[in-house]
Amino acid sequence: MNYSKGGVSQEVESLQRDIDTLQKLLGDEDPQKIVDRHIKLLHTYNESKDAAQVILGKLAAIKQTPVAKIHEDYDLPLQD
Repeated sequence: MNYSKGGVSQEVESLQRDIDTLQKLLGDEDPQKIVDRHIKLLHTYNESKDAAQVILGKLAAIKQTPVAKIHEDYDLPLQD
């Protein structure tokens, strides 16, 4: 693209406004901290889900029914 000196300045200003808007939306938090927190939350979720699956499995064994039937009885999804 061929810009005049003024055109380049306007484009730079426009891009800077876009950057400023995105930074306001996303916040100033360190991206690595966001990723680390997300990983920790996923780990907690997976541990909770695993514990629930163990309980559902034991309930299915007690009732002598497939785990899928337990899911159906309690309106639980079979997939995430």
